[in-house]
Amino acid sequence: MHSLEPLKLPIDGKDNTGGASISLRPRRKSAEIQLLFIVLMITLILALVIGAVYTCFAAWRIRITIYSLTDHIEEVAASSKLLTNTFISEAYTIMNQVIEEDVAQNNPKSHLRPFIEEMKLIWGDQAMRLYAMAQKLSPSKAWLRQQTRTSLLHFNTFLRRLSSLFAVAPILSESSIRSTNDLFLSYSYELARLTPHPILTPVSWRSIPILNFTAAELCKHSTTHFPTCAKVESYFTMIISKLEAWPRYEKNRDFTKVTAYSLLPRMLNAEAHVEKWLPLAQDPTGNIPFLFDEFLVWEIEKERKKLNQSLDALPRQWANSSIKKYLDVAAVLPIVLAGALTLLVAISIVASLFNSDLFCGALRCSRARKDVQMERFASCYLLLVAIFTTMLSVTGVGCGIVGSIGQSQVCDVLLVRSQHADVWLNHLLTSIVPWMPDLREVLEIENIHFRIPKRVVSTLDTNYTPSSPPFLQSVGMSRPVNLSALLHSTWLNKTLYGLWYKDVWHKMEQANLSYQIPRFQLSKTFNQFRKAVNLDQTFDDLYVGNITEYLPDPCNDYYTQIGLALSAVSKRSSRKLDRLANYFTTIGDLIALYKLKFDQISQALFVIEENKKVLEPLSPLIDVGDKIIGYLVNKTNTELISQFTNNTAEIFINSRRPIDHYALPLLHRILDRLFPYPNLRQAYRKALSPICPTDTAYSPLFLTLKNFGFTLSLSAFGLFIASVMWNRIQF
Repeated sequence: MHSLEPLKLPIDGKDNTGGASISLRPRRKSAEIQLLFIVLMITLILALVIGAVYTCFAAWRIRITIYSLTDHIEEVAASSKLLTNTFISEAYTIMNQVIEEDVAQNNPKSHLRPFIEEMKLIWGDQAMRLYAMAQKLSPSKAWLRQQTRTSLLHFNTFLRRLSSLFAVAPILSESSIRSTNDLFLSYSYELARLTPHPILTPVSWRSIPILNFTAAELCKHSTTHFPTCAKVESYFTMIISKLEAWPRYEKNRDFTKVTAYSLLPRMLNAEAHVEKWLPLAQDPTGNIPFLFDEFLVWEIEKERKKLNQSLDALPRQWANSSIKKYLDVAAVLPIVLAGALTLLVAISIVASLFNSDLFCGALRCSRARKDVQMERFASCYLLLVAIFTTMLSVTGVGCGIVGSIGQSQVCDVLLVRSQHADVWLNHLLTSIVPWMPDLREVLEIENIHFRIPKRVVSTLDTNYTPSSPPFLQSVGMSRPVNLSALLHSTWLNKTLYGLWYKDVWHKMEQANLSYQIPRFQLSKTFNQFRKAVNLDQTFDDLYVGNITEYLPDPCNDYYTQIGLALSAVSKRSSRKLDRLANYFTTIGDLIALYKLKFDQISQALFVIEENKKVLEPLSPLIDVGDKIIGYLVNKTNTELISQFTNNTAEIFINSRRPIDHYALPLLHRILDRLFPYPNLRQAYRKALSPICPTDTAYSPLFLTLKNFGFTLSLSAFGLFIASVMWNRIQF
């Protein structure tokens, strides 16, 4: 037997048995590959961890954005509320501005004034038609128009005279007359100081100390008003001849008799109404904004309140809607997907760290001990990872595509390439509008010229400046349709008749009009009131008289000239002259102010004399109204409704021409100024903030969904590659 000796390897790498060489290079190469795989795996693990963390972060941002929609809708509702209220206020202000410019007295091209006059004739014709029916007449158009013009003349005359009387009443008020008398007494008292005593024989002005001193000073200094001493002496001689020691003041009549008509509103407890409605009576057309303030503002505020309540209710409606519930469920999906990815990454990392075969491979351990069961487990694990990562990857790609499309085709178009959005929206509306049932008949109207909005998105995202065109002009909708064609269209007639018989007729039946008409004789009631309060002596038979029957004539102002001359002298002399100058100037001011009041009162008396006959034009109107009421009171409710329906239809038919000629041009001017939109861009961007990148604090949903989807897809795909590599290292 040979002795056993340890096997020795020759230096040349060959053994003693077969002479074949065993190379160390394959093992070194295998170790290098294993090391490379380890480095790649560590890098991949870090990438997977970062991807999982970012995916979780993006999923959380998506969830926060969706959950914050309630708060966002509340902010948008508040912003929309502010914007719509601003639009309503601006529209009302612009409408009043256009009307005030149109009805200005210096505007010869007014549209509203001839329109109101035409409408007066149209409504008056219907009133005269009822009057003719009450008289059992068959009136011709010429008779109707003549009677209408006569009644309108009476009505306008009555309003003009009555408003003129009440307009001058404050001038003749007790306080005004008292202040006027005080002015007279004030300057009369001062003049009495310049007058010689009445008991004494009249003497020269030289015996009056004030005048003598004043003349001496003026003689010392030449002035523009009194260049010579002779001029001073002659002027003062003229003054002394005009002065009276005791001015005559005989008050014969009392102003309260002239202004007794002003007590009627107090008697009827209507003082506030007279003061309030007096401007309307003076110029009904020019005070249309006042009518809007009285009647239209209340309706606007009522509708504004309803709109505000609807906007305030939006967040509450959203919170209770089924859409929010679905979105809340959808908000959990990114969290679930990110959680699944994180779980798979964690399992894979833990499995790789606790797999001893990986470390054995790194330390060049033999692979002869490979376990068959382990190989089967690895294959099953790889299959499960492949299935889950494929699902995650496909889902991520879908989310990424949706987010990418939303970002590029929605957000970029709405915020960056708004011109493309305008073209697309215009094309969409052009395609949809002809198929809308409510607009189909309108579009069939001849020459309707229906316009589709343009530059809507560009206008919404425009920084408004005072030089920017108004909103309707910017979107090309200041002339949405040919309003004249719409006014004369069959569609409008049919629509109005439908609304009348559907709504108005039913409401008139419920109101029972036959019981709403007063059942008394208007003429008899008026005549009784006329006698009871003695209206004839208050108005038509009122004796006015001349101003001198109420107030003394004002004297001439000779004293302002002296005061001005003394002022010029006092600049070169003493303070005493300055005080004396003020004294004479004050007398002149009192005389001038009294004369002004005197002239105003005289003019007021003239106005009263010219306009006192208010019963004369009122009586025919009372007679017409009495006949019409007597005619209507004998009709049944159905007959009244039919009568009003016929009158309204005729009014509409006859009104189309003045509306077309006068009202529509005025409406066009209003539309041309609507609307300023200084805060529209902020509201528009705030509305888009949850889905698109804006200046707000919200995470843009589309961009976040895009990043989440592609990160999830890449992470899932990377996890699959890592699993394959781990399996390759292990086996």
